[in-house]
Amino acid sequence: MLLPRLGDSLAGRMEVVNLPPLTAAEQAREPGRFLQALLEGRLKPSLTTAGGPGLAQLAARVTAGGFPEAVARPAARAREWHRQYLRALMQRDVQDVARVRDVREVSRLLELMALRTAQLLNVSSIANELDLRRETVEHYLVICERLFLVQRLPPWHRSHAKRLIKTPKVHLVDSGLCATLSGLTAEAAVTQRERFGHLLESFVVQQLRAQAGWTAPELDFWHYRDKDQTEVDLVITRGGEVWGVEVKAAATVTPADGRGLRRLAEQCGHAFKGGVVLHAGDNTIKLDIEHCLAVPLARLWDM
Repeated sequence: MLLPRLGDSLAGRMEVVNLPPLTAAEQAREPGRFLQALLEGRLKPSLTTAGGPGLAQLAARVTAGGFPEAVARPAARAREWHRQYLRALMQRDVQDVARVRDVREVSRLLELMALRTAQLLNVSSIANELDLRRETVEHYLVICERLFLVQRLPPWHRSHAKRLIKTPKVHLVDSGLCATLSGLTAEAAVTQRERFGHLLESFVVQQLRAQAGWTAPELDFWHYRDKDQTEVDLVITRGGEVWGVEVKAAATVTPADGRGLRRLAEQCGHAFKGGVVLHAGDNTIKLDIEHCLAVPLARLWDM
């Protein structure tokens, strides 16, 4: 969504502001201070006897997404709203962004991106599956980015040069639209853990990028993946400072879940300021990695 905002009347300038879907914190009418707490090192271990949202409620929240019109509807009607919204976008706005021979090809690309959200972007593979030229797929991806439907998450590496040649990840901007396009309902998400895990990762990326808008706009966002396939879902940098975020669609955290954060900390040395493994459980627990905690996903919207 775009909002034109007039600047100085004498200058006659216009500023374009990107308005992302509502965050879970905004929907809960909470200030959304999780990212700020992470950056300031204010997250602390805590145990609770109160039950968390549970996987079913978490899945319902994630598959609902953040478009106000969709969130206000029951799940089935929300999915229909998503389809109508996308149809209107294809018919009305795609041609305003760029000339497209067949908007149905853009729709097909977006559906495939929904199935591959939070995964490495392989343009050649996508082109083969859609029977399109590689250049055409790149063109359509740029259109989807300009319409704020998808975003690329660049790779982090200590070498700035290598960041330019490594593979980005691709995320759909709204988890609700992504769920509709990929055919993943809240009920199915409970049992289809791998698919839900990818959707949940995109949800978290969107939440934190949106929170950065009112917390620290100068932040940069990346993903990390090394030659051993060790990954960190989200890397946050501010100048030379680095934080890591891992996302787990499970209520318990194992030592293996911190493997990526440990590797990132080793790569960064003193520049590593902290990290979290976001999980579907209730408690905030210290990990055996300095400045790292396992934190409930609910902290994204109840702080």
